[in-house]
Amino acid sequence: MAFFKVEFIEFRLESSDEKAFTAWYKANSERMDELVADLLADNYKLGLSPDFENQCIIISLTCKAEKHPNSGKCFTSRSDTWEDALWLTLYKHYALSPDGVWPDRKSQRSWG
Repeated sequence: MAFFKVEFIEFRLESSDEKAFTAWYKANSERMDELVADLLADNYKLGLSPDFENQCIIISLTCKAEKHPNSGKCFTSRSDTWEDALWLTLYKHYALSPDGVWPDRKSQRSWG
């Protein structure tokens, strides 16, 4: 059996991103179903996991599309609730990657 190799990328938000995230969320808050459906249709895999040690929820997003620049890459988002973690994931994918290609954003003071 062959396994799908996954490269984890750092796609972190800084506190300076919070205002833009809040505005994006307000503009898209009625579209969660549509945004998630589009991800799944484009061959992305969403995962949800509890992080008991840090008392939060982690959402992972992995690109399974073979000929896509994000193919085999995965990033995570975390928050106190699964809904907030999912919104952070959607924001990273749709708002911070308008061309569809995920950046590798490392930060010392990150959230989400």
